[in-house]
Amino acid sequence: MHIIADQVEVEYWKPMRAGRYGPQISHLLFANDLLLFVEASIEQAQCVMHCLHLFCQASGQKINNHKTQIYFSKNVDNQLREEILLHTGFSHVNSVGRYLEANLATGRSTRGHFKHIVEKIQNKLTGWKQRCLSLAGKITLSKSVICSIPYYHMQYGKIPKTICDEIEKIQCSFLWERL
Repeated sequence: MHIIADQVEVEYWKPMRAGRYGPQISHLLFANDLLLFVEASIEQAQCVMHCLHLFCQASGQKINNHKTQIYFSKNVDNQLREEILLHTGFSHVNSVGRYLEANLATGRSTRGHFKHIVEKIQNKLTGWKQRCLSLAGKITLSKSVICSIPYYHMQYGKIPKTICDEIEKIQCSFLWERL
């Protein structure tokens, strides 16, 4: 399968460029999920369908059309979108959203994209409020758990200052029992 996929990619696949001067990206693999990046055209849709067909033959697995979605850039006209969707049988999605808790949405990072971090911290604290902790215990939990939650998200995007301020406020309230 690997050799066939390489031949298909080299000869026909037109990968997406990450930014104006960035590298070309054809696919990303996460656990048991696959993200494919191609130029929006009927020819590329046929190429994707061919690759998926070869994969299914080689692996014995099947593609679930109900779970498979296509995200188009804003530059793709509606008629072409409809033709590609008709050809593939997949559904259209307006936003890439989050995957493995990482924001994959395009554009500017907004407060809403990172609100889940604040919610996760608040959920962690809910279980701790009932316990009787010393100030030293609260500081230890705060530094080891609360402060570490945003680190993962800082690897792929800049967290807005308002979210950082809110996390700091929650942390102070936890330390001084104002929750």
